[in-house]
Amino acid sequence: MPLKYVVPTAETFGKLTFEGKDREVTSGRSRIATGVVYNLLSEKQAELIEVQIPTRAGSKTFETDTEVDLLNPKLEPTGR
Repeated sequence: MPLKYVVPTAETFGKLTFEGKDREVTSGRSRIATGVVYNLLSEKQAELIEVQIPTRAGSKTFETDTEVDLLNPKLEPTGR
């Protein structure tokens, strides 16, 4: 059975701070926006964390270095 996602706890990343909006995620050839990717910094991770929020959740704006909390996060591993 393949692993589809991991549900992290609050201790997984430690304190998260907002770094900025990265890009919009589109679907199919019609290029309909399905989500927005934001960058977060973690006190426990060495690199930026990309968080994708569906467009139906609305636009989010924060000042840089604002502390944020994730509600119902799921991890999806991606290869690069």
